[in-house]
Amino acid sequence: MLKMICGAILCVCLGYIGLEIKKVYAVRVRYLEDYTAFINELIEEISFFKSPIGKFVEGIKEFKKKEFRKTLDEFEKAVSESREFVLKNVYLNKRDVEIIQNCFNSIGKTDAATQLTNLKNSKIYAEGMLKRAEKEYKTKGQLYGKLGILLGLAVMIIVV
Repeated sequence: MLKMICGAILCVCLGYIGLEIKKVYAVRVRYLEDYTAFINELIEEISFFKSPIGKFVEGIKEFKKKEFRKTLDEFEKAVSESREFVLKNVYLNKRDVEIIQNCFNSIGKTDAATQLTNLKNSKIYAEGMLKRAEKEYKTKGQLYGKLGILLGLAVMIIVV
């Protein structure tokens, strides 16, 4: 009886770990989707409406997914305090963090034409990062989820 309980606990724990790893990949995809949408909205806002960047960032509330919302809140705080924006995100790799951080730090520092060029370049990078993240989610994320569950079942069978 004790073996069965231990096996079930190990099965649940390993399955949970696999699903949590899968969740990290899913959150990364959602974050990059929001980032790409933000860049697109910002390009539209600058090119068509000629709104000041500060008003635009303050007015954006549709990014309700908490990961990217935190980034926007931190950016807004950095702008109001006139300091460099530092991105802290555990879901992104170092290269993605550098690219996003550079994009945010360049916002509002140049004239409108140069800003649009920079944002269009950032959009290209964002779309590439999103494609890579989606591919990694489909391959690695799904794999870790299934592997965690299968490993948990295998350990349970071995223990019992």
